[in-house]
Amino acid sequence: MEVPDRVRRTEPAWFGDDGPRWCEAAPGIANRLSEQWKLRPDAILPGATHALVVACTRADGAPAVLKLPFVDDENRAEADALGLYDGDGAVRLLDHDPASGALLLERLVPGTPLLDLADRGQAVDIACGLLRRLRRPPPQRHRFPLLRNLATAWATEFSKVGQPLFARAAERAHELAAWHGEEVVVNRAAHLGNVLAASREPWLLIDPKPVVGDPAFDGAFLLLRQLDAPMPDLAERIAQGLGIDAARLRGWALVRAVDNIRWATDVGDPTWTARYANLARRLAGID
Repeated sequence: MEVPDRVRRTEPAWFGDDGPRWCEAAPGIANRLSEQWKLRPDAILPGATHALVVACTRADGAPAVLKLPFVDDENRAEADALGLYDGDGAVRLLDHDPASGALLLERLVPGTPLLDLADRGQAVDIACGLLRRLRRPPPQRHRFPLLRNLATAWATEFSKVGQPLFARAAERAHELAAWHGEEVVVNRAAHLGNVLAASREPWLLIDPKPVVGDPAFDGAFLLLRQLDAPMPDLAERIAQGLGIDAARLRGWALVRAVDNIRWATDVGDPTWTARYANLARRLAGID
């Protein structure tokens, strides 16, 4: 098993010297787990940015996926979220190796992303219905990040930049951090590429990045990923689909866009830096 070239390119940019070390170790870990879980590797699956994802066959002939991620703050609790969902609206977790962060998952067939659906409005509606269905109260003991803590940290970092766009995002992050409604498990990476067609259900979520907080946060990344599409009243459509306030949805989208400006700048990606900057200016009303 080989780490794909795309992953080898992104790992150093995103994770510094730890990235190449992980790339060298990952095939050996995947081989060890294949033996432990009695898997026959079939093919490396494309599309991952910082994970080795392998289509496999289990000893009983059932198809599965071995996912070995570079563990970071966003995906550290992915297995916990999938265990909480227990296959209800999301890919089913079959096994987990806490030491490496590896996940053994059911293989979704045909696995076509919701992003490929011709009717983009219908795709957004499907995603909203799925995200609303996946809301769960957090378990009493959990290790999911708290959204109010993330928002406070974002506000602090944004306020150091000294630009009007970042100042506006810092103000919104402070306001959103003070929200006191019912907190649920939500997703910081919900978008149409992370919803796949399946056989046991029409569509299932993959790759959750769980946090606990405001239900309006779920739609922020979904909104960002669709803002370039020619869809009128997109924020209102997502807000209605999620049953949340459109102003809070726009606020979270602004905060996420500005945070992604920082990320894209740090990893040296001028294309994504410019794209998120344009989206953030639109959301903030700054020309």
